[in-house]
Amino acid sequence: PNQCTEQINMICDPVWGLCRRPSTYATPTVLTSIPKARIKQIKTGLLQIGDERYHYVLFTHTGTIHLMKDDGLYTSVGSGSSSYLIASDASKIQFANVSGYAWFLNTEKKPKLATTNLATFKNPKRTAFYYVKAGAFRKPFTLTITLGAHTETTTYTTNDGSSGSEALAASPKGIAQDMYNHFRPLFTTAELRMVIEDNYIWFESLNDQDLTVTAPIDLIYYIASDTMSIRQDVDLPPVLPSQAVGAVVSVGTNRLGMVYYRYSLVDGTPTWVECAEYGSANKIEDMPVRLTIDGTIRFDNTMFEGRTAGNDESNPYPYFIENGITGLGAYQSRLMLLSGAYVQFSASNKSYRMLRSTLTQLRDDDPIEVSIGTLTSANFKWAVPSNRDMLLVSDTHQAVVSSGNQAMTPKNVYMVQFATQAIDTAVSPVLLDRNVLYTGRSFSNTMNVGEFTQSEYTTGTYVPNNLTDHLPSYLKGKPLVFVGSPTINIALLMADDRRTVYVYEFLWQGRERVLQSWHTWVFPLDIVDMYFNKDVLEVFFHNGDRMLRCNMIPRQFDPTGAKPCGDVLTEFNGVLSSFIALGDTSNVRIYQTGERSPEYV
Repeated sequence: PNQCTEQINMICDPVWGLCRRPSTYATPTVLTSIPKARIKQIKTGLLQIGDERYHYVLFTHTGTIHLMKDDGLYTSVGSGSSSYLIASDASKIQFANVSGYAWFLNTEKKPKLATTNLATFKNPKRTAFYYVKAGAFRKPFTLTITLGAHTETTTYTTNDGSSGSEALAASPKGIAQDMYNHFRPLFTTAELRMVIEDNYIWFESLNDQDLTVTAPIDLIYYIASDTMSIRQDVDLPPVLPSQAVGAVVSVGTNRLGMVYYRYSLVDGTPTWVECAEYGSANKIEDMPVRLTIDGTIRFDNTMFEGRTAGNDESNPYPYFIENGITGLGAYQSRLMLLSGAYVQFSASNKSYRMLRSTLTQLRDDDPIEVSIGTLTSANFKWAVPSNRDMLLVSDTHQAVVSSGNQAMTPKNVYMVQFATQAIDTAVSPVLLDRNVLYTGRSFSNTMNVGEFTQSEYTTGTYVPNNLTDHLPSYLKGKPLVFVGSPTINIALLMADDRRTVYVYEFLWQGRERVLQSWHTWVFPLDIVDMYFNKDVLEVFFHNGDRMLRCNMIPRQFDPTGAKPCGDVLTEFNGVLSSFIALGDTSNVRIYQTGERSPEYV
């Protein structure tokens, strides 16, 4: 009934044996005006930007973040805020470091598409061109122009070229000029723009009516754009009048393989640049925010590209557009977004690119979206690295994404389901040494802790194992914080009772785990949040209306007993008023150090 009651505030150190846990020591970091009701809306942790590491405290009720240097003194860097980070509680916020940048996800925010570039493109339904590639003698050239309900057709037959003027009239330029001279009087300048330049004619509807320019198929002598669609890219006119800048032409006969090009002037040179189908969303909004520090602390998520190539069939929008983002991670320098049973990897060189940027080739750095049919009911929330793989964890299904021992590309990535464990995804699984620990629900008010161990025999396969079968009723409540340190082989689990922390310790020798121990640590104040900085545990306590940072080194033991046993300890000499002002004076006690430790004064 009372499992392990003797393991209160203890630690099983492989050097010192079973002993009392170290005390927590107060740091200069004190954050004021924190009502107790706000505790669930505070998230803390470590992030890295470039070569610098920072501690952060995020308040999700305001979207405000406070940063401190990882210099031992917790030197304040400042604060910044983003409306994107306003959430109902801290569990809705996830964090990942990708290529020296810090990213934050709010799972309550659903991404949305935005189209903001229509002014730089011309509507293909309102534009057309006629391009005479080669002249010929005694050949008919037929052209039909349809503007709304108004249709005109003409056939121009070249002569035999018996004179110099006739030869010029049968040239590409002469044929284009004759077509222009015929059609220009048939349409008003207010309804149709016609511009001729050498052997090219540009047409543009000016009254919002659909426009088509058609001719019998004859790719040797001329190209008529029809509905701004041609069969192959070699038929794109090398030059068009300057009024055609922004024109969009589709190339291909099947939408699944259709490529789109935009007529542009690059440094004054006419160029066809690959683009997306007209009307495609060019931006994705309400995406994860990237934190930058350049004199000020800023959040940015305006850089996420929409579709820059193809159409709905050849380059569809990611699954998360319709279903939201449920998790965040990083793998091989790619930003990793989870959405239901789907995993979306950004381009390897651009974390803000989630769709392919070209359809003319499949590039190794292209974004990747992957899923498997057996996971249709999964809703992945966490991505945890393990060796060369990424473990994906949902309430009911677990899978692994990997590219083997190679750099990940769209050609070699694979995804395999390996377990169907019942997991409580309120907290992230923790990577410890060679295993990944997770929490689950046992009975109405108890938890269990399990682990995924990599199979000795099959690459990419992980075997689940319950670590608390022998302690079925030891872990009480629902998990709120789960952290671990692989450098000292320890994991801490806090549940509903914010003053109680369950401690799991282990030690491996080769492939054998020779030590496993469970303890309960009890603290005098409510814990807001905690995390490991290598072998140092950073703990935030709530005291009155203030939040106080403390730290502990779990493997630090004082064999002389010169340090007092307690928590929120601060070493001081002389006047006590400033120290007492940090919090409720009823929690202040003064102890001797040295030979008389730990006598209470």
